[in-house]
Amino acid sequence: MPRFFFHVTDALGRSADNEGTDLPSVEIAQREAVLLAAGELQCHAERVVESGVWGVQVADESGRTVYDFTASARLAS
Repeated sequence: MPRFFFHVTDALGRSADNEGTDLPSVEIAQREAVLLAAGELQCHAERVVESGVWGVQVADESGRTVYDFTASARLAS
């Protein structure tokens, strides 16, 4: 079963996932990334408001990014 790594990025930097998660497919990894984003944004909305950006990048075992979810926020001018 392939292993995927979920790296979280915000204005303060990147938190690398060094352990990874075994999942059956890229499609399931994409779904997990969206669920991770939804949970983080719900619990920690202030991170997006304060930093202006928050994201999770999913990488495969070779380090190649297979999915990128980014949320951004800014005041309208």
